[in-house]
Amino acid sequence: INVVNSDKTFDFYDTSLRWLWHPSSRDRVRLNFILARNELVFNENTDIDNAPVTRESSLIQGTVAGGFNYRRQWSEKVSTEIDLYNTDYNLKAINANIAANQRFLQENKVSETAARINTTILLTSRLHWISGYQFTETKVTNLDDIDDPVFRRLEGNVLRVHSGFTSLGLFSENRTTSARLGLRFNYLDKFNRKLYEPRLSINHRFAKWFNIEILGESKNQYTSQVINFQNDFLGIEKRRWQLSDEIEIPVITSNQASAGLSFNRSGWLTNIVGFYKEVDGITAQSQGFQNQYEFTKAQGSYTATGMDVLVRKQFKDINTWLSYSYLDAEYNFTELPERVFPSNYDITHTLTFGLTYQNDHLRLAAGWNWRTGKPTTQPDEATPVVNNTVNFQASNSDRFQDYMRVDLSALYAFTPGSGTKAQIGFSVWNLLNRENTVSRFYRPNGLGEANAFSQNSLGITPNAVFRLSF
Repeated sequence: INVVNSDKTFDFYDTSLRWLWHPSSRDRVRLNFILARNELVFNENTDIDNAPVTRESSLIQGTVAGGFNYRRQWSEKVSTEIDLYNTDYNLKAINANIAANQRFLQENKVSETAARINTTILLTSRLHWISGYQFTETKVTNLDDIDDPVFRRLEGNVLRVHSGFTSLGLFSENRTTSARLGLRFNYLDKFNRKLYEPRLSINHRFAKWFNIEILGESKNQYTSQVINFQNDFLGIEKRRWQLSDEIEIPVITSNQASAGLSFNRSGWLTNIVGFYKEVDGITAQSQGFQNQYEFTKAQGSYTATGMDVLVRKQFKDINTWLSYSYLDAEYNFTELPERVFPSNYDITHTLTFGLTYQNDHLRLAAGWNWRTGKPTTQPDEATPVVNNTVNFQASNSDRFQDYMRVDLSALYAFTPGSGTKAQIGFSVWNLLNRENTVSRFYRPNGLGEANAFSQNSLGITPNAVFRLSF
């Protein structure tokens, strides 16, 4: 059956609100709200028994979140802050497979509610103490529904986390040196598990223009993503959230450390940071494999070592910067045939150059972005297909072509009337219309060959904006 996709439409909107209120000189209240939604719809068309048949597929994502913050300054040395928030995320995908005469509905809902209170006490002018408590409840629901053959699976999980935290901040008399030592304790009542997250921060300014910073911390994550590349769904990537169950989806634990040196003088800013990170408890399904491990269930870890360099110079109305990043990231999956291999996100070199001009009314900007191509896996050249399955080479043993993009933008601000401000602008993404391949998957074609299907980033894309404030 020859299937043709048509009538593709994409809609997106978002809105946000913020309300600030100062009932007294000691009290501050802030309310936040955000709503975002995007929808992709297209039709699949074919002829069955000489009669035209059309079925609609769609992918909808939406987020609604709201937050409340209250701060009370009890005295010059004591203050309390309360935070409440709720966020709801929903993913709904309907894939109408016209060739199989099948409708596949997938839904993923995530709802998180949290309450937090903390108190800051200035013990002395050089010693600050912060302590508090946070409660977080996360609920994740996943639905799979097929009409032919009839199949329906609905799974819902809830995880509640109680957290206590404390930190001490120590400052030198002349404020050139500061150190912060903190600890967060998390109790997962569902698993009766206790987790500790220590953190350390040291900052020292010396020789007037130099600054050194050392950071270290441990973190834990209780949700994980399953990445599905539904290849008959325009090759679109769908990320479905799942809660840790301590069986197939473990709690993700990470440890990271960094050290940086910066120089700031006469409009010049130079910053160099080296870092190391190790993460344990990841799953193969969360990494977006499109090779021999695309449908493999396995648990593992990854390490990342890298460096970031930034050089920036301010010339009156002109600001320019150049940044460079180096990254060496690799997986360790003891359950896979290849235990150690490059990460899917191992982008070795990244260069960015930017230039902006700004006065009272006009802002012009230009940017150049270049990076090493992402890792990819090619089929074996001699035998690309074995038993109607793509026969891949070693995982992530090749790379895509290097990525490069040039962008331009302009924004003009003016006052059309009393009490009214306006901005008008335009931008061009990928000015040179360069074709940058960002992903590729392969499928056997029935002739002993593997067909490649590539996804490219956006080509030249103009945008316009008009903003009115009153």
